[in-house]
Amino acid sequence: MHKQHLFNSHNLQHLVDEVLQSSVSDIFGQTMTVKTPQANIKESSTHFTIEIVAPGLQKSDFSLSALDGKLHVSVDKTNDEADSNVKTLKHEWAFNQWKRSFQLNDKINTDLISAAYDLGILTISLPKKVTEDTSSVTKINIQ
Repeated sequence: MHKQHLFNSHNLQHLVDEVLQSSVSDIFGQTMTVKTPQANIKESSTHFTIEIVAPGLQKSDFSLSALDGKLHVSVDKTNDEADSNVKTLKHEWAFNQWKRSFQLNDKINTDLISAAYDLGILTISLPKKVTEDTSSVTKINIQ
């Protein structure tokens, strides 16, 4: 008796081809909209940097605050599409309204946090506190 496997090489190749040629919404039959932008977090010797992908916005659309050890970043922008003659056929991303919070550690000087928005990227610079190096040797003169 010969068993037929659901995932033989032909069926598996067909399934992979189908998935690679489809969007997530095509596979699951629903619209999957990305509403919270992704972030990169980097560290150098002097500061941390958070880069948030947020296309189609203006500087004035952002709200940033540092409170209770967290950095809060949000956008609340009304939709400007006033053209009723245009019908959206597929809507896979929308960054008009979102909130993100990032935990701040005690190394960050919250008074010097700054941000810039350019080419769809919000870049937040979080300078580290300057600490004195107590490990250096101090020579003491004998009188």
